[in-house]
Amino acid sequence: VECGTPPRVENALVQRAAGVSGVSVFPEVMILKGLPGYSTIISDDPLKPGSAVYQVSCRADGTFSPTPPMVNINDCLWHHCGAHGSCRDLEKPGPDPDDNYVCDCNAGYETRRNENNQKRCRNI
Repeated sequence: VECGTPPRVENALVQRAAGVSGVSVFPEVMILKGLPGYSTIISDDPLKPGSAVYQVSCRADGTFSPTPPMVNINDCLWHHCGAHGSCRDLEKPGPDPDDNYVCDCNAGYETRRNENNQKRCRNI
């Protein structure tokens, strides 16, 4: 049974078994992996996302198993900027989770990194 071309999921890459390309056939299973900063759960840990990889299979009826969307992880649920500013999650995350948010600091404060490489609003 053929399922056709694997589904495209925005912000994810399809990983297939070695030597497999083109049309998927039953019971082939593919791995979809979210790009850095993306997961199927918005509140996932940006440093170690637990829901950024899942399986998609070609089913016996010729369809693919459901594919959940990959969403931008909300880095501000894991990072804060301290008492003198607020965290703003970036719309398009990059490969470094420590750079996927910005601190909007109050007047007289600027963004600096602490000993753990976390951004904080510190006195100028």
